[in-house]
Amino acid sequence: MGSFVHWLDPFLLITSYVVVMGTEDVVTYTDAGVMVERRATEGEHLRVRREISKNMTGFNHEEAMAMLQRHNELRSSRKASDMMYMIWDDRLAESAQKWAEKCIFEHSTNRANLAGFQHVGENLFAGTGKFDPAHVVQLWYNEVKYYSYKSKGCSHVCGHYTQVVWASSRALGCGVKYCPKFKSFRPGSGYHVACHYGPGGNYVGERPYALGDICSKCPKNALFCVSGLCAKRPKIGSIASQAEMSILLIVTALATCAFYASTTLK
Repeated sequence: MGSFVHWLDPFLLITSYVVVMGTEDVVTYTDAGVMVERRATEGEHLRVRREISKNMTGFNHEEAMAMLQRHNELRSSRKASDMMYMIWDDRLAESAQKWAEKCIFEHSTNRANLAGFQHVGENLFAGTGKFDPAHVVQLWYNEVKYYSYKSKGCSHVCGHYTQVVWASSRALGCGVKYCPKFKSFRPGSGYHVACHYGPGGNYVGERPYALGDICSKCPKNALFCVSGLCAKRPKIGSIASQAEMSILLIVTALATCAFYASTTLK
C-alpha cells in the first residue's frame, strides 16, 4: 500500500460543509471530523436511545456495541467482496479515549505502530447536545454522497465515510469525553468522540473496498462470511454458509484422525 494521506485536496482542508437537520441540529463536515450544534433548548429535544450525558467518560458496553454494530451494518450494505467484519478492540478504545480526553478537535498524531497495528485510522465527532453514539457513526457514513467510487475521489469532505467502509479495517475502539473547554470547536464546549481503526485506511489512489459477490475475495485468514462480511470465525448464534460448515467439518475430522493416529502409535 502507498503512504497514508488524507483523501481531501489541499484546498478542502480549510473548507467546511453545513447541513441543517430540521430546526434542532446544524451538522458541519470538516476535515477534522463532524460537528453538531444543537440550536434548541434541552427540554425541546426528543429523547433518543443511549444518550450520552455530561457526567460520563468513555462508552459503556451497550454504547460501544451499538457503535460497533452500526459500523458492521453500514459496511455490509456496500455489498463488497472483501469487506472485513469488525470487532471491538480494547487497546484501540484506550487510545481513542486518551485522545478524546485531550479536548482538541483536531486529528491526533503518532498513530503509527499503535495497539499492534502499523497504522491506525481515526474519525472524530464534536457535539453540543446529547446524542446517540450509533448516530455518530451514521453521520460519518453520510459523507458517502460526496464520494465517487469510479474516480476514487471526493467532491467535498468524505474521508470519514471511506474509513468507516475501508475493507481491511477489522478492529474498532472508541472513546468519549465532555469538554467544558473544547479547543478548535466553535461553540467552545461539548462532547468529543474519537474512534480508532486498525489497520487504518484512506490510502490515496485506492478504493475503500472491491465490488463483487460478497465474501468472494476474503483474506485467507477470514474463511467465514458473517452478514456479508469476511470473518475469522463464525458469529456466535449465526448460521455459517454450507461451504463454511463443510470446511469446518473437514478440519475437525482431520484433527480427530490425527489425534487417534498419534494415540494408536503410542
